[in-house]
Amino acid sequence: MNATCGYCIIKVGIKNFASLMTEILPQPIAPITAQENTVVRYPYKQTPQGKLTLDIHFPPGWKPVDRRSAVVFFFGGGFYGHLKGQFKYQAAYLATRGLVAIEVDYRTPYAKGTTIDKSTEDAKSAVRWLRSHPQLLGIDPERIAVAGASGGGQMAAATCTVKGYDAPGEDLSISCQANLLLLFNPMLDYSDADRTELVGCAEMARNISPNLNLHPDLPPTVLFYGTEDPDLDQGISYFKQARSLGVEATLYTADGVGHGFFKQEPWLNATLYLSDQFFRQYGYLEGDPALPGDGAALMRQVKVEEVEDTPSNSNSSVRSSVILAVYARFRNRRTAQESHKVFGIGLSGTDSESLSEALNQLGIGTKYYAHNRTALNALLKGSKLSILEQYQGLVDGIAPFYGQLDRVYPSSKFILTVREKQSWLESMANLASTMAENVSWLNPEGEPLNEFLLYQLNSGLFEFNAHRYWQAYESYVQGVLDYFQNRPSALLVMDIYNGDGWDKLCPFLERTLPSLPFPRSHYWKSMHSWSKEAEATWAYIEMLIPADCQFIFVDDCKTEASHRSYLPFLERDGQYWGAPPDDETAIAELERMRQAGAKFIVFASVAFWWFESYPQFHHYLRSHFSCILANERLVVFHLEFK
Repeated sequence: MNATCGYCIIKVGIKNFASLMTEILPQPIAPITAQENTVVRYPYKQTPQGKLTLDIHFPPGWKPVDRRSAVVFFFGGGFYGHLKGQFKYQAAYLATRGLVAIEVDYRTPYAKGTTIDKSTEDAKSAVRWLRSHPQLLGIDPERIAVAGASGGGQMAAATCTVKGYDAPGEDLSISCQANLLLLFNPMLDYSDADRTELVGCAEMARNISPNLNLHPDLPPTVLFYGTEDPDLDQGISYFKQARSLGVEATLYTADGVGHGFFKQEPWLNATLYLSDQFFRQYGYLEGDPALPGDGAALMRQVKVEEVEDTPSNSNSSVRSSVILAVYARFRNRRTAQESHKVFGIGLSGTDSESLSEALNQLGIGTKYYAHNRTALNALLKGSKLSILEQYQGLVDGIAPFYGQLDRVYPSSKFILTVREKQSWLESMANLASTMAENVSWLNPEGEPLNEFLLYQLNSGLFEFNAHRYWQAYESYVQGVLDYFQNRPSALLVMDIYNGDGWDKLCPFLERTLPSLPFPRSHYWKSMHSWSKEAEATWAYIEMLIPADCQFIFVDDCKTEASHRSYLPFLERDGQYWGAPPDDETAIAELERMRQAGAKFIVFASVAFWWFESYPQFHHYLRSHFSCILANERLVVFHLEFK
């Protein structure tokens, strides 16, 4: 027990027989009291590692006497994280559409130290529990869809394919098989050497691999994968085998993205729209979806004939066949990626977000990028950016450094987005006001903490001035035009705000015009969504960290302020000082702040890039401290040595 902050991590030791039996034996079933649009946490299983719960999202007008369709979600990351809450967005949406949506907590090797078969056991237990309590939940026990991502996708599929691995004493006459399967980049075969090593037993790895246990009674299945996902082979194999067995199976792919792609736009709503379509097809939902269908058109449905002639026991052959038949555009993208980069060098407020989305839709992997201290130093030195090992394009924060980028990345394409005076100034006034409310502008030495005005407008202003801003804008645009005046093929000028779109962008990049409308982001509407995300972020912090505890908050100074005081990182005299220049500095600063009284370090989603950019720092955290929360919003470490 840490008396200073009142936080306690309970270390479970050897329990006597009586307490163990109390923990394992079934407990009386309590009624569920729910109002419209509420989420209720309810226990479904007792294990030696503790109680397991369901987060149940109830739809409008729900009553216990209903017989609604249900969808059950299993989060991913079992070997590497405990991503509870990964499907909260999807569950909340589907509840508004009328389903009872359930998020399942279960034991994972990462969080509970159990073997992977316990995850499979818990998945089967959860479905059996739901099916045996229809009147408690107001559901139809014959209309239960099961969904999951990555390792959670294996669990979802395992409820229909894996024999054995049932909880002791469970009523096996109650079926654990789903009526529909919805799988997001699932891991479906653990029999290769690397995953067998993770599982720890070759026999178990084979037994819990859905692809090695498929049968004609599988339910209708939808699978979503990115074309760069190393597990795509497994999805193709499942798709091919299921169709050959007479099972209705559909495989969708997203061009140019990897594992976990569905968590980010445009794929988040694209996959959710197609999920809604899947549920409507089988009568689980009625009426039109409450989502636009534009993004769904980006997903490609793989045709049966594209894989029907490939050997079922050769995943590599299956993958090669599909790529040859389907992904010519993706291959073209990879060739383009090797030859040049694409940089959006318009100032903020010139629809650079729209440009970023458009480039991604064309298969040009692009990051909407606010530079950090490390990237800034690299740009000033004329060095390559590590972020461009993962992306073909960058937009926004790199704008003033077009000259350096041109020299470091020759043959690249540059896109200058522009905007008419009055609307741009209005946008900048709003942005300056918002940032002034949430960011400390100067450190004690009088230097700018937020480099937006200094490096993007090159004017050194720290408050909005329309005349000076427009002077800086005109000077910047003219400087770009002068720089590229003898190389018109390297620069495209776009006025997206006034209607420029695919007709200008695609010829410049030598791309085919897509059928989708050109994306047009609405920045200030997204600010409301950002505020909502910030509220949810602080709700997690309030729940996890006692009020009297000091904690470090890593958010690149981008998350809306809260009434809770916290320590920025890096910091000087309590003020944010930017990202560290290297791993050694990050570790040293962490230890200095920990010894000064910091009890936790919290990473907001906007700073998850730290884990890739500072691998030694990330390893230090993982190896020395307990991770007490890891979801799509936050990663939290308790700064007490293991």
